[in-house]
Amino acid sequence: KVKVGAYWYSYASSTSAAVQEANSVVNALRGKQFEWPIYYDVEEQSIFTAGIASAITKAFCEVLEANKYYCGVYSSASALNSYFDSYVKSQYTIWVAHWDAVTPAYSGPYGLWQYKVGYTPGVSGQVDLDYGYIDFEPIMKEYGLMGIRYNHELNLNLENNIRYLEEYKENLFYFFY
Repeated sequence: KVKVGAYWYSYASSTSAAVQEANSVVNALRGKQFEWPIYYDVEEQSIFTAGIASAITKAFCEVLEANKYYCGVYSSASALNSYFDSYVKSQYTIWVAHWDAVTPAYSGPYGLWQYKVGYTPGVSGQVDLDYGYIDFEPIMKEYGLMGIRYNHELNLNLENNIRYLEEYKENLFYFFY
């Protein structure tokens, strides 16, 4: 069975825009079931410059959680260290991007690490490659339909599995395992 999650690339310039993005995600994913979290992809420099990374992330994730989706945060190691507060980093599972490093330069716990761009069998062209450290599916089953916040002490799985991403539509992407 192929395990599926998704992520949404954020262009939000305010918490109300983040809530609108979250509602779009909920509408797009309605009726679908996932074995992996739905990640909020925060990379736009304007978000960091405005100092709103934590506020928009919290607003987005709260809407997803209210709709029983398990929400996480995707961003670079540098951004996670510099622009996100401890609440966000402790309440939501982290997917850290740090390419071509021996380990990510992120100081907190993370469940996924995007480590480089490369090739994977069955996919034409380059894809982002990731290591996964947590088996999220048992967590999803234990708590039901992804409506939980991540507890960093729960069910750690240190098997390294290469992951790849595939574009779905506009800002929403599915990733397959």
